[in-house]
Amino acid sequence: VSATPPPRAQWPQVPGFELTGWLGEGASGKVFVARREGTGELGVRVALKVGPLTDRGRFEREVSLMERLRSPHLISALSHGVIEGFVPLYWIEMPLMGGQTLAEVPRGELEESLRQCLGVWRGLKALHEAGVAHRDLKPANVLMSAQGEPKLCDFGLSKSVGGADASLTQTGMAFGSPAYMAPEAIKGERVGLSADVWSFGVMICELVGGRLPFSGRVAGEVWASALRDEPTLSSLPDWLRGPVAQCLTKDASARPQDAKALEAVLAGPMEAFLAERARERAAEAEREARLAELRAQVLSDEEAQQRAREGFVDRLRSLSAEQIEAQWEALDAERKRRLREAVRAQEELQRSIAELEGRRFVGNNLPHGVARLEPVTISVVREAQEEVRVGGFLGFGAQTKVVTRTVTDQQPLGVTAEVYRVNNVEFKLVQLPEKGFAIGQTQVTQALWEAVMGANPSKFKGSRKPVECVSWEDSVKFANALSRKLGLTPAYSGDDKNARFVEGANGFRLPLEAEWEFAARGGESFKYAGSDNLSEVGWYNENSGRSTHDVAQLKPNAYGLYDMSGNVWEWCSDDYNNPGQHRPGADRRVLRGGGWGNNAVDCAVTNRSCSSPGLRYYDLGLRLSRSLA
Repeated sequence: VSATPPPRAQWPQVPGFELTGWLGEGASGKVFVARREGTGELGVRVALKVGPLTDRGRFEREVSLMERLRSPHLISALSHGVIEGFVPLYWIEMPLMGGQTLAEVPRGELEESLRQCLGVWRGLKALHEAGVAHRDLKPANVLMSAQGEPKLCDFGLSKSVGGADASLTQTGMAFGSPAYMAPEAIKGERVGLSADVWSFGVMICELVGGRLPFSGRVAGEVWASALRDEPTLSSLPDWLRGPVAQCLTKDASARPQDAKALEAVLAGPMEAFLAERARERAAEAEREARLAELRAQVLSDEEAQQRAREGFVDRLRSLSAEQIEAQWEALDAERKRRLREAVRAQEELQRSIAELEGRRFVGNNLPHGVARLEPVTISVVREAQEEVRVGGFLGFGAQTKVVTRTVTDQQPLGVTAEVYRVNNVEFKLVQLPEKGFAIGQTQVTQALWEAVMGANPSKFKGSRKPVECVSWEDSVKFANALSRKLGLTPAYSGDDKNARFVEGANGFRLPLEAEWEFAARGGESFKYAGSDNLSEVGWYNENSGRSTHDVAQLKPNAYGLYDMSGNVWEWCSDDYNNPGQHRPGADRRVLRGGGWGNNAVDCAVTNRSCSSPGLRYYDLGLRLSRSLA
């Protein structure tokens, strides 16, 4: 198909038609956009194929087929004629399609490619049921309607293969386009409907797999490969390779004999695949709708209990003071029951959400001390326009003005946080159940450390700043003390350099180095935790001002974790010389993440450092973790 139209002076004059546009050019003619003369701008536009009448019999045969074969997947002829002259021209009036052939349509997703193939098959089936072989089936001979439906066209090489017309197919002559020709056509032997089956198999390889099954730089090399080699089908889905291999069987008699025979072999599996994908999409849409419905009902424990209290107050209002006094013990028990049920209802809601999201629900395994579970979100700032009324007096003379406001949305990240509270200090651990642990959303703050340990050792004071000047041994003591305060089983036995892991403990601990790096990466491939630009996600020597900063001020990573690059170094449990092993008594413990005074290279998610377990310094802090049951 030619993308360059000839000069208008060279356009043919077709009696009764006005040529208004160009569509393309094929081997046997040019195709124009036209309308009937005298109809003006309101006239129906049609496609008009015009070409030299070199073979009157072939032209009559093509037109006869187009008029006789009626199918939504075949191009039909509306009218036709011959312009006699020194070089006779033929013309065929056809419905105007979308203007593109299948060869020109960009390759889409698998489902779209399969739908295109099925449309071609339905058109081919209509031809074959009439006993007609196309003999030049290829994407360039398939027009796409405005609705994206493929329609077979260019029947110039088509012939009936049965009855009296069988003699029209001669031996010793090759018909078709090289890349799509069956072996029998290449060799000039008699061809039947099964040659179209071969061409259809080649089209599937091209449309679905993105490559032809036989390679070559010129027609002769492609023919030689088709006659000699097995087809290359590796780019097709596994379930499609066997059926397509049947279409590309070199022995025509062993091939499916017509498009009807492909119904069970090829069209059926394609339709079944598309139906299954449609069911999956419908199920996914239903799942998303149900998730949205459930998420809209999520409350914090405080909110759920407040609603329960309001319901209880309404209950009290229906009673007299004497009744309340007489029934106080029962009413107090009812109040406590309502509060428990409110929390339990939210937990069941979270369980349903977790099941729909395909993740493990650990709510029943959460230890005493968890205030609530909540989805982890990040703030996304966008601009929104709205109309406001300005000016005027007492409602008269006001004008409408469009203003732009900054709106902050909360975008869920698909992970869940455990929310804890100690002496009114709240902290969160983000669950990563596929790895069996939860990890602090932020570094341990000075407020949390002081709430547990009663003192603040940090140099750079600030309740929301990370605690620093803490050693590995201090961090172990803190984790055990926090666990005991919240009724958990401490994760360490002992709290000096010889501390050991307690198997199966649900208390807080320092993350293992592999856990820390998995969490820092956030399922992404950035150099730093959440970005390749460290200034977006971490405080270091070029932006820190030689001090720590409040946690969670910069961009988090994809798990909603803050400051895993920069601010303060974070202790890990591992022996530096034996990664992945806790090894009680180790002389060097792992540090990760870099700090406020370091270069960017120290803050990369892959960088390792270490120090003695007793060292305290004003860029050494920690982040908690916990094993999930």
